[in-house]
This record gives sequence, C-alpha cells and structure tokens, in this order.
Amino acid sequence: IENEKDCFLAAKKGMSAAIAEAEYISKELISLEDIDEHIDSFDIRELE
Repeated sequence: IENEKDCFLAAKKGMSAAIAEAEYISKELISLEDIDEHIDSFDIRELE
C-alpha cells in the first residue's frame, strides 16, 4: 500500500472477498474472479 487510495482499494477488495465468500454455502475457497465480480457491490467513502 503506497498511498491513501491504495488503502481504500484494499478495503474494497476485502469487503468484496467477504461478499463472495458468503455466497458459497459449502465454504469452498473463493477465486480472484469471485472477488472482482463483487467489487462494485458497495461504496467505500472517506470520512472527513
């Protein structure tokens, strides 16, 4: 993580991974494609 925007991208990837993981009832491992599929499912905004 090199700058502030990277922190937000890391947080967004983490949330996307959690959403993708929740879709697997049998708790199979998720893939990077699963994470990317959910990347636009939510917004992360900076608080002032």
